[in-house]
Amino acid sequence: SDVYLFDEPTSGLSSKDSEHVMEIIRGMAHNKIIVVTIHQPSSKIFQMFHKAILLDKGGRLVFFGTPSEMLRYFVEAEHQHQFGAEL
Repeated sequence: SDVYLFDEPTSGLSSKDSEHVMEIIRGMAHNKIIVVTIHQPSSKIFQMFHKAILLDKGGRLVFFGTPSEMLRYFVEAEHQHQFGAEL
C-alpha cells in the first residue's frame, strides 16, 4: 500500500485554499495511507479526516479516533476537569 506524508500542507494558505488542498489530498486517499500534520485546522478541514491522532509535546499519544470521537473525548475531559476542580 502507498503511504504519503504531508507536513503542514495548508500552512500560510487562506481558508478557501486550505480546504481545496485538503480536498485534493482526500481525493488521493483511495487505497492509500495518507498522513497529514496540521496544527490548527478549521472545523471543516478537521471533519475531512477519517482518523485523528493527537500527540503531546513529548510525542505521547493522547488520542486516536475519528474527529467526532475526539470532540466528545475533550468535552468529557472538560466536564471531568470542572467536576474535579469543584471538589
